[in-house]
Amino acid sequence: VIPRFGQCTDTKMFTVLIDMSGVRSLPLSFLRRLNTVMEANYPETLFRTVLFPVPYFLQKVVSGSLAFVDKKTRDKFAYVNDIKSLENFAMIPVKKMGPDVSEMLKSKRLKY
Repeated sequence: VIPRFGQCTDTKMFTVLIDMSGVRSLPLSFLRRLNTVMEANYPETLFRTVLFPVPYFLQKVVSGSLAFVDKKTRDKFAYVNDIKSLENFAMIPVKKMGPDVSEMLKSKRLKY
């Protein structure tokens, strides 16, 4: 979880990073539970959920399933498969994401 401070310092927003390594099919039940928890507890504080690394074929499946979700919620999800996209959607350099994320990315040998 990466904290983010929006325009107003009273509003704390955060980005959730989800490691999708080894996932071969869309984890719908997990995403539904995550959405339920977020809506109930943090409806206006979630900036974005970034799922990574997500293989190309799974990106298409995710994209298709999110087509039925309202635009505001859909825009809170990003799925990437390279470090540059991860940094872009998380809006923070990997170096500042903390040692756990940096080490995990090194072990996955993701492209920049």
